[in-house]
Amino acid sequence: MAILGGLLGAMVGATLWVLVVVITNFQSGFVAIGVGWLAGQGVALFVKRRKSFQLQVISAIFAAIGCAFGYVAIMAHAIVNGSENNPEVNYFNPEIWLRSMESLPGNLGFFAWLMIAIAVYFSWRISAPIERFHSG
Repeated sequence: MAILGGLLGAMVGATLWVLVVVITNFQSGFVAIGVGWLAGQGVALFVKRRKSFQLQVISAIFAAIGCAFGYVAIMAHAIVNGSENNPEVNYFNPEIWLRSMESLPGNLGFFAWLMIAIAVYFSWRISAPIERFHSG
């Protein structure tokens, strides 16, 4: 169930991020932090707020996947937007998505990687076990 929650949270977050970009025509990496938060909350919700190291790993993986999907979708949007006169360039053309995935690592700057790292950290902390300290 944790995997399903992480997947749903990451995809909802990435979709909202892409919608923000499409509506505002402005790409903000800060929204990636929200993708990580939603992935972590999705895992937590589907496991009834249990906390463990394994759930932290699942949360972090899906936060990274959600951020990657968001960046790929934003790149695909940029390609389609830049080719308005070519009817073959549309969101249903798999070639656009492949080009977006291939160009992703080279197009992410320091700030983008920083936002992904913060997103992963946020999702990681949501499922962190509570540390109990004993005096003694």
